[in-house]
Amino acid sequence: MTTDGKKGAGRPIGELEAARARIAELTRTVESYRRLVDGAAKCRTFLEAAPDPLFALTPEGRISFATRALAEAFGKPDEDIVGKSLWDVFPKEEADRRFALLCQVIRSGKETTLEERVPRADGDRYYQTAIKPLKDPAGNMVSAICASRDITAPKQADERLVKLSQLVPGVIYQYRLFPDGRSCFPYSSSGMNDIYEVTPEEVREDATPVFGRLHPDELASTTAAIHESARTLALFHWEFRVVLPRQGLRWRECSATPERLSDGGTLWHGIITDISDRKRAEEEKARLEGQLQQSQRMESVGRLAGGVAHDFNNMLGAILGHAELAMEQVAPELPLYDDLVEIQKAARRSADLTRQLLAFARKQTVAPKVLDLNMTVDGMLKMLQRLIGEDIHLSWKPDAQLWPVKVDPSQIDQILANLCVNARDAIADVGEITIETGNSTFDAEYCSVHADVVPGEYVRLAVSDTGTGMDRETLSHLFEPFFTTKGVGEGTGLGLATVYGAVKQNNGFVHVDSEPGRGTTFTIYLPRNSAECRDAEAAVATEPTLRGHETVLVVEDEPAILSLAKRMLGRQGYGVLAAGSPSEALRLAGEYQGAIHLLMTDVVMPGMNGRDLAKSLLVLHPSLKCLFMSGYTANVIAHHGVLGDKVSFIEKPFSMSELAAKVRAALDSGSS
Repeated sequence: MTTDGKKGAGRPIGELEAARARIAELTRTVESYRRLVDGAAKCRTFLEAAPDPLFALTPEGRISFATRALAEAFGKPDEDIVGKSLWDVFPKEEADRRFALLCQVIRSGKETTLEERVPRADGDRYYQTAIKPLKDPAGNMVSAICASRDITAPKQADERLVKLSQLVPGVIYQYRLFPDGRSCFPYSSSGMNDIYEVTPEEVREDATPVFGRLHPDELASTTAAIHESARTLALFHWEFRVVLPRQGLRWRECSATPERLSDGGTLWHGIITDISDRKRAEEEKARLEGQLQQSQRMESVGRLAGGVAHDFNNMLGAILGHAELAMEQVAPELPLYDDLVEIQKAARRSADLTRQLLAFARKQTVAPKVLDLNMTVDGMLKMLQRLIGEDIHLSWKPDAQLWPVKVDPSQIDQILANLCVNARDAIADVGEITIETGNSTFDAEYCSVHADVVPGEYVRLAVSDTGTGMDRETLSHLFEPFFTTKGVGEGTGLGLATVYGAVKQNNGFVHVDSEPGRGTTFTIYLPRNSAECRDAEAAVATEPTLRGHETVLVVEDEPAILSLAKRMLGRQGYGVLAAGSPSEALRLAGEYQGAIHLLMTDVVMPGMNGRDLAKSLLVLHPSLKCLFMSGYTANVIAHHGVLGDKVSFIEKPFSMSELAAKVRAALDSGSS
């Protein structure tokens, strides 16, 4: 064996080499361990620097590792967390939930996620934790890594959004339309329960329940509007109807802003509100505006009709009067007499039409009386039956407890005659007309949606027929003068206009209910009168003496009527002073030395009206009686066409016999 003479001489060279190799290996191992320790320390440093908690769980549910962030999240020291079981750190329910998820991860080997609330002294914190399995090389699950993320800020923002959405009427939502046509509401506030009567969860994956609530007439147009907004990315604004199980038919308004998604779909962010009340208000406003426009149109036509009727009355008065005077001078057997009769007939028919115009315009002068409407109608039944013919049955249904009304009986005659004639013409062959009476009361709530009705108590007069009925277009023009559905020569179009004017003149109103093929009902409402009905006088009136000898001052600004009245009165034996103006009448009355017994004056004249003229003349002749004449009413002697009890009035045009009777009655009356 070879040695080198130094210490250790004689040791085999092979052993030395092996020792050196072992030392080198140990050195490398130490270096690797040192690097591993350094790496672990660095990794630990990095993990500790992470703001979100990270910890490990054993299969038994024990925390084997945790970063400082976990301790900070719970507000506890590390020793109260690391090495402890879930039940030592979390409340029992939370610990049970976490352990159940841990077992799920162990069984499936798949990651899972949970959200949790951590109570702290400085306020609750919210975390989202991902639990991931950690396996050994053999594939066995040895631990679970739990990585938590602090979601307090977005969670609190969501809570604020929820609270805000509860304050906002309607529903705040996101609506998503996929490229394949599917749709859903990824987010919707609790208002979804009220707006569509579905829960947010029911439509989170599928919007079908919402579209099932749309009114059938709205589905196609709403779908088209959604797709158009998706195509153009324009603001979506839409008003539509829904039919809900509890609420029934309602109106909704939607406003939403769209955005294009990466998959080609569209996402809207918007709000849907209930606008049912607004829609009802708009409909009511439109209805009331329509009523107002109709009323204004009728009023305008009425003013026109009243003005035309005034001039017609003067002309017809001259025609009738002169025809009557001429007939007195012609023998009845002569052909000229027949011609005068025809002139008189034509003039009278024209006068009747003029009176109907005045009735529509509420310009006719009436003398109302308190009466029992049942008695008035009952007295007309025979005449009405003859009017409608034998093929139509007339049914009369009076209310035994009917309230009294104050109205001119002749207006009831006008109303019933016109309504029954129209009902007769609406019935093709055989049928029935029913007249009913009753009492009705309307409160302020009802009147708020019926512009033509004033709250109060009314007597109801209804005329129904089994005729053809009318459509909406016809109903909208029903009371206009000269509007008629009858053929040429079959009607003047003034019958219902007369009804309308007579009812309005008595502060009443008319309702019409009609549909094609279902007949028509006209319902007249007249205000209840508190006075008792006056019994008809039993005494038989004696024929008055029509001639006289008194002096009459006639004042008329129309020369033809003035001349006619003078001739008529002269033939009755009266002395006549004729004046063409109020100023001339005052002059004549001042110059006349004898007594003037009666002033017969037109109501409306240039410079001074008839009432003021009468007041002035009463100073000169205190016992002067007054007879007013006019083609239409004027508020100087009548309020809305209703004469006072002591006012003497004659309507133009008048006949000689009518004039004689009115003059005699005025002279014999006890008042001036």
